[in-house]
Amino acid sequence: MTAAGDDPATLRLASHAIVALARDFDAGLAGIDRAQALNPNSAQVIVGAAWVHNYACLPEAAIQLFRRAMRLSPRDPEMAHMICGIAMAHLIAGELEEALVWARRSTREAPAWATGHRVIITALSQLGRKAEACEAAAAMLRAVPHARIGALPLIYRDAVFAERYRSGLAEAGLSH
Repeated sequence: MTAAGDDPATLRLASHAIVALARDFDAGLAGIDRAQALNPNSAQVIVGAAWVHNYACLPEAAIQLFRRAMRLSPRDPEMAHMICGIAMAHLIAGELEEALVWARRSTREAPAWATGHRVIITALSQLGRKAEACEAAAAMLRAVPHARIGALPLIYRDAVFAERYRSGLAEAGLSH
């Protein structure tokens, strides 16, 4: 029997929870690093690591991790989740046009997953393309009618990015 501290799947989930619930980015990064050390070729562990790096606003590392997971598991049923993670990383890095490319790809593959739509909306807002951002917000609400913007947790380490993300959604008519 393996102790929880030695189980990469448990560490992956715990690291995400530590970041999401306690906002302890250093502990989350340490946990996900341990998970990767224990199972360095698990696409699930690597995707978890990439999202933790996104939340910690370390987009370059996140992109490398998402790309590695995609190479390890090119037919992964969660591919849209990885693609969206790359879009989010580009958004965090301020690479808005690149974020749009990846987010649009994500929404084509998983139209009912709201995060891809949110990246599109925020990138368009930040690019000053308000009419397109409003159209994208309406498209998101058609594709994901249960999307509750008010409940969106902004768990990003960089408060400036979190505010840019929040305001980009608000500019398109999606309030918090």
